[in-house]
Amino acid sequence: MVGGAVGIVGHLSICDEAIITGYSMVSHSITRPGVYSSGIPTEEAGVWRRIVGRIKRIRLMGRAPRSGGTEDEYSGRCCAEQRG
Repeated sequence: MVGGAVGIVGHLSICDEAIITGYSMVSHSITRPGVYSSGIPTEEAGVWRRIVGRIKRIRLMGRAPRSGGTEDEYSGRCCAEQRG
């Protein structure tokens, strides 16, 4: 099920039983059933890219580093530095 004003970019696949809420932007294939949402208020492009990058890094916080990775990549140090 796809809600109103959803943008689907490129040639990708969306599995059965996936629900995409209104005003979402789908930029990669969805391979697992579930409810998917996206969307943040409009920002200047550079600011928006930094916000999205930070949101994606939140998932890495608290995980053990993969081989070849550094502790700082996964510790959230970038966020702590900004707090001062």
